[in-house]
Amino acid sequence: AQLDSLEDAAAGRLIYIQEIGQSTGWDDMPETLGPLASLETQRACLAALYDELAIRADCFRSVCLWTLNDFSRAGMDFVRDPLLAQGFPACYADNIAEIFGPTGRVRSDATASKKPAFDELVQAIQFLNP
Repeated sequence: AQLDSLEDAAAGRLIYIQEIGQSTGWDDMPETLGPLASLETQRACLAALYDELAIRADCFRSVCLWTLNDFSRAGMDFVRDPLLAQGFPACYADNIAEIFGPTGRVRSDATASKKPAFDELVQAIQFLNP
């Protein structure tokens, strides 16, 4: 439905989606986001989106990924700490960090181990260069 509304608003012009992403929760275990964030939710969300984009490929100029790799918890302190300094509650800052931190297709571990959505990404971009 959202892609339909984008197409309607574009009125025949090509669409550019600046960033797409779906959180999986820290260490693959959602904390503040509950069932909205999981490995399976990320994989299913991206698979469905890629399928829809493939159907409508002629309507899009480009679609960019939010990030390939997760941000580390320490890296997300650069987002979290200013929120706390401005007086936002810790639960809000934690929620923002969890939304944006673990949105990658590979983990922020020493080996950049891939998440299930990584395979969805590889499968999705194969149609660009058959």
